Amino acid sequence: MDISTITINPNQSFGAKINKHTKAMKYVYSYLEKYKYATEPYGGTRKELALLNKVNKALKQHPSEEIINISTIHKTGYTLDERGYISTSLAAFKDIEPCKKDSVSAELGIIRKILAPENKNMFNALMGKEYAQIYPRWWKQHISPIWDSINMFFRDRSQPFPHMKDAELNVYFRRQIDLYDVV
Repeated sequence: MDISTITINPNQSFGAKINKHTKAMKYVYSYLEKYKYATEPYGGTRKELALLNKVNKALKQHPSEEIINISTIHKTGYTLDERGYISTSLAAFKDIEPCKKDSVSAELGIIRKILAPENKNMFNALMGKEYAQIYPRWWKQHISPIWDSINMFFRDRSQPFPHMKDAELNVYFRRQIDLYDVV
């Protein structure tokens, strides 16, 4: 089959998806549901939940049938010791930015990182390199309309390295170098 002939069909029943049954994602969904109507100082998570559902819908429009597993790993000895970890049957990556334990920042942050257009090669490694040709069209159609919101809401509110820009963080992410090993 010639991969360039694959069309993105909004009615297709296959596609990639986030595994909602991992311990980390069960926690994320229950947390977002529980606090979606909360008010200050807790803040509502309605936007994050709606956005996560849109990301899942977008992934279902990708022709890869990979199941995306998201979990967390810990780097002991640090105050902010949690990192997001994302994997499929083809590849696995850990986030390089530290997050505080028991928040949903690590899980949402790794989703943001992997969907960042600068990290498209990592996304394609997860989904299957044979789909790299359709990535620009898929990203423009399904992720681009929600990218600004993903970029705003899927990040830790108390960034430990606020002086670092996303472009610099993405360089470390692509090299899989933890920030605590650099800074």
